[in-house]
Amino acid sequence: MRYAVIMAGGAGKRLWPMSRQNRPKQLLPFIDGKTLLNIAVERLNGLFDDDKILIVTNDEYADQVAAAVPQVPAENVIGEPQGRDTAAAIALGAELLAARDDDATMAVFTADHVIRPLEDFGRCVGLTCEWLDVGHWPALADVLDGDDSGNVIVSDNAVVMDCNRNIIVSEDDHLLAVVGMDDCIVVHAADATLVCNKADSQRLKELVNVLKKEHGDRYT
Repeated sequence: MRYAVIMAGGAGKRLWPMSRQNRPKQLLPFIDGKTLLNIAVERLNGLFDDDKILIVTNDEYADQVAAAVPQVPAENVIGEPQGRDTAAAIALGAELLAARDDDATMAVFTADHVIRPLEDFGRCVGLTCEWLDVGHWPALADVLDGDDSGNVIVSDNAVVMDCNRNIIVSEDDHLLAVVGMDDCIVVHAADATLVCNKADSQRLKELVNVLKKEHGDRYT
């Protein structure tokens, strides 16, 4: 029997301040109001039955993941007691499937990619598809349309003037007004705001570690 294993662990530090320890990146509704996990499960429609999909995630995210994709049986959401690495997550999925089905074969997917065109994915997982890793803020420009100046705006209440190629995100109706900025990231969350150059986006892991050291879990 054919099974799909979706890896949905990791906190996504490079998507701070939206992604936190208690709300990982795969559960953020960035793409047309859908989470990356929703999209990962939906693109398997017609390829795998819902009960043949396993999701491996951190134990602390298991309940949130199960609630986010109710079409997948709750017992198929596997919480790792301690996050390791990709190989360990794949090995766990393989071990569980082997115990369930002697004839199991599995395909492994991740919950933090946008894959297109979807039609090619359905025919052949891989060679002709474009796999886009939505693991840091600049990647949104690869999966979302920008305005005429290349600004990607994920907000219902943002005003930009003389701005080019920025990533601007807000999760509520807080007004974001951005003037005269190029190639920057502006992200507003309920309790924190990020402003940085796109070239420094990979340093967000470092920033999150500093925040944890100075403020504990309050902002991470």
